[in-house]
Amino acid sequence: MDEAGRCRILLDMYEQGPGLRGFLYRNRIAYLLHGLLLIAVLLLGNWAGGLFMQMAILMSGMLLGSLLRDVGWFLRIRQGWPLTVRITDWQRVRAIASGNIEPA
Repeated sequence: MDEAGRCRILLDMYEQGPGLRGFLYRNRIAYLLHGLLLIAVLLLGNWAGGLFMQMAILMSGMLLGSLLRDVGWFLRIRQGWPLTVRITDWQRVRAIASGNIEPA
């Protein structure tokens, strides 16, 4: 994604606040792939049994851990959002998003 696209996302967050729905929508493909991989690993582990099942459980924990990491990241972003709003030059962000000026 280019800088103008990132600025458009930032402007959406500025207007609506950093909501979980928008975060999930922007990352829907990654989370869909996470879910499909989790299901595939668990099915393979259940089908093969033994060592594969143990590895499936380990991989499932890793996938769920990455999802929890993302939720934690989102919560930290939301916590610091009031400061971000105060210190950001929103006119410059709008100009970059519209393509009027090049990013620095």
